[in-house]
Amino acid sequence: MDGVAAEPGDVCFDDLPEVGSLEIKTRRWLRRVGVENVADLFDLRIADALGNGKRAGFPAYLEPMRRRVTRQLEDAHALEVTDLAIDGHDVMRELGIPPGPRVREALESLLEQVLDRPETNQHEILLERLRQLRASNVTRS
Repeated sequence: MDGVAAEPGDVCFDDLPEVGSLEIKTRRWLRRVGVENVADLFDLRIADALGNGKRAGFPAYLEPMRRRVTRQLEDAHALEVTDLAIDGHDVMRELGIPPGPRVREALESLLEQVLDRPETNQHEILLERLRQLRASNVTRS
């Protein structure tokens, strides 16, 4: 942690649910806005701060946010289902389902887990999670 708490006006953080640490919030924010849009959002916040007539200068809260985002990107955490250590073929094989929306739903569920706990983005761990999902679906039927 960089020792700086998030401010209520942090770039788009004020509309995120209160979930866990700033690292988790940052990964979820990156997933929602898309890595390709991060630089534009920072530029927009800087331009807004400089052009709002208050002449407050560079927004102080942006630097801790930039460090958090940079750290998450450097750590190369999974932010999309394509970043997972498994793919749709693994899902279909483990769950015994054909291609379709259920495959995507399973991958999205796994991604939610990985966003909260990046260390779980390992092939065997995710396969075990799929097996648990399969077992819980069997008991509900």
